[in-house]
Amino acid sequence: MILFASVTPLGVLAGALVGSFADNIACAVLTAIAAGTFIYVGLLEIAAKELRDRTAVIPKAVAMIVGYVIMALLAVWY
Repeated sequence: MILFASVTPLGVLAGALVGSFADNIACAVLTAIAAGTFIYVGLLEIAAKELRDRTAVIPKAVAMIVGYVIMALLAVWY
């Protein structure tokens, strides 16, 4: 359990070190890997289980699409 709990602070430390010593390409690659991880978990782990249950599929799909649109707008705005 201690190993599992220490992974996030170690990841933050590694990202901060790479961000301070590396160029923009390394930061872009790390950001892309992080975004891909979130998309993977969101689509394959969470959305698939939620949409497998056939109750309220349309509101769940609409909420998912609205969430992706909001995050895309935040990414463009930022």
